[in-house]
Amino acid sequence: MRFSLARMRPIRLGHTIDLDSTVLCRYGEQEGSLKSYNRTKPGRPSHHPLVAFLAEGRRLLWATLRSGNSGSANGSVEFLKQALTVLPEGQRIGLVRADAGFFEKRLLEYLESQQLPYIIVARLTAVVRKFVIHPGFRNGKVTL
Repeated sequence: MRFSLARMRPIRLGHTIDLDSTVLCRYGEQEGSLKSYNRTKPGRPSHHPLVAFLAEGRRLLWATLRSGNSGSANGSVEFLKQALTVLPEGQRIGLVRADAGFFEKRLLEYLESQQLPYIIVARLTAVVRKFVIHPGFRNGKVTL
């Protein structure tokens, strides 16, 4: 993986890192496979890996295998730190993208502290709605 990454051309605005997690259903008794949320096979043991992709090059940057009862954001800060150490010299990050499973205070604080631009989806709960939607916005017009 390091060999492949070392031969990439730097991107002027920086690479986009996509963070994702998935559920791998297991059959048998593999180490670390635990029962947890599994939409396709409820009640089956599974693993819940985290992966980081470089979007422009369509390359895997880093991956880790976790037990099935891990949440999407569990250990995401440490995971991202490790992924960034694999990135070759001269390459920079222009954007970090992730889905709602990664919307966690610790990850957002880490991204802010490293001055990494990010886009993370957030569920539109009442609290998020309160802070995001301008109270004067009605019918497509802003009233002040």
